[in-house]
Amino acid sequence: MTGPSSLSSDSAQPLLTLRSLFWLRHFAVLAQLTTMVVADRWLAYPIPWPTITYVLLLTAAFNFYTGWWLRQAAPFKGWRLYLQFGFDIAQLALVLYHTGAGQNPFVSLLLLPIALALLTGSTRLTFTVLVAAVLAYLLLLALPPPFHWHVDHEQMMAVHLYGMWINFVVTALAMAAFGLQLLRQLREHETRIRQARERALRDERLVALGTQAAQVAHQLGTPLNTLLLLADELRQPLADSERLQLLAELDKQIEHCRKWLNSLRSVRDQEDSIELPKLIQETLEQWRWYRPQAELSVELSALDGIRTKVSSSLAPALLNLFNNAFEASQRNGQCQVRITARREADQVVLSIHDAGSGFADRPDSSGAVLSSKPVIGGKAGLSGSGLGIGIHLANASIERLGGSVSWQHDAGGGTRTDIQLPLTGPAE
Repeated sequence: MTGPSSLSSDSAQPLLTLRSLFWLRHFAVLAQLTTMVVADRWLAYPIPWPTITYVLLLTAAFNFYTGWWLRQAAPFKGWRLYLQFGFDIAQLALVLYHTGAGQNPFVSLLLLPIALALLTGSTRLTFTVLVAAVLAYLLLLALPPPFHWHVDHEQMMAVHLYGMWINFVVTALAMAAFGLQLLRQLREHETRIRQARERALRDERLVALGTQAAQVAHQLGTPLNTLLLLADELRQPLADSERLQLLAELDKQIEHCRKWLNSLRSVRDQEDSIELPKLIQETLEQWRWYRPQAELSVELSALDGIRTKVSSSLAPALLNLFNNAFEASQRNGQCQVRITARREADQVVLSIHDAGSGFADRPDSSGAVLSSKPVIGGKAGLSGSGLGIGIHLANASIERLGGSVSWQHDAGGGTRTDIQLPLTGPAE
C-alpha cells in the first residue's frame, strides 16, 4: 500500500485506521470543547466561541458522514484516507489558530495524525500527512494570533505551563493507545502467519498422503489380481505339494499388500527432510522391487556432493512418475526406463526417459492428441488412460517443493519427463 491507487477495497488496515479516526474524532471534539470551557471559565482565556462552535459543528457533521460511510460497506477508495487526515490537520490548525496560533501549548497535537498515519503502513500517506502537519505548524508560527490577551507575563506563563501539562497528558495517552493498538495488530499478524504456516504444512502432509494413496491403490492391483488367480487355483483338486506352493505364493502376495498398506500409515512418521541423492536412491530401490521386469538404466553422477535436503513427500511423487514412464514403455512393447540427472545453475533436473511412442499414445481427457511442444505441469505426462489423479498429485507435490514437471519428446524416441528441483543449500 503506497498511495491512493494502491489502497484497495479489500485492504483491512486502512479501513481499521479509518474506524480509529472516527472514534478518535469523537474524543477530540469532546476534549477540545472541555479544554476551552476550562480555559474560558477558570483562566479567563478569550475564546472566540462563535468561530469555535462553527468549527466543532463542522467536525461533528464530517464525523457523522464518516460513520455513515463506514456502515455502507461501499467500495473503499484510497483518497478517503487522504481526505480524512487532511480534514483533521486543517480542523486542528484552525482551532489552534483561533486559540493562540503558534503560542498555543497544544500545537504538538499535530503529531497525532502522523502517528495514526504510520499505522496504515503506507509510506506515501505517512509522508503526505507529515508534510501537511509541518506546513500547518509553520503557518501557525507565521500568522499572528487573532487577538491579544491582556494579562501580565507571569499569569500568561502559568497558563502556558498548565496547557503544556495537559497537552503532555493527552499526547501520552494517545501515543500509548496507538502503541497498544499497533502491538495488538502485530500479534494478530504473527498469529495469522503462524496459522498460514500450519495450514501449509498440513496441506503438504495431505498431498503426500494423497500421492501415496494413489500409488498404493495402483500397486495393489497386481497382487490382488494374483490373489484372485490363486484363489481359483486353490478351488481345483491339487496335490499337496502344489497346494503348499500356491499357499506360499498366496502368503507372499498378502505380504506385498500388507507392506503397501503399511506405507500409508508410515507417511506421517516419515522424516520431514532427507538429502536429495539419498531420497532418489531409496525411491529407485523401492521401485526396482515393485517393477523387477523393468530394464532400468540410471545415471546420477551429477548428484554427487549434493547435500540439499528435500521433503520426504517427494518420494511418492517420484514413484508415480517412474510408473507412468514404465507403463508408457509397456504400451509400446518395451520395458526400458532411463533415469538421468544434471545440474543447471541452482537446480537439479531429474529426467525420466521412457521407450513409448511419444506423445502420440498420450491423449488428453477429451481424446485429443497432445502436441509435440514441451508441456509444463499439464496432461502430457498422463499414461494414456486420460486424466490421472496420481500424476496431478505428483505434480502438486513437486510444485509445493518449489519445483516443476514438464514433458516433451525425447530425441531418442518416447517421452522425457523433466523434474526440476531447486537447490536451496550449497553443494559440498
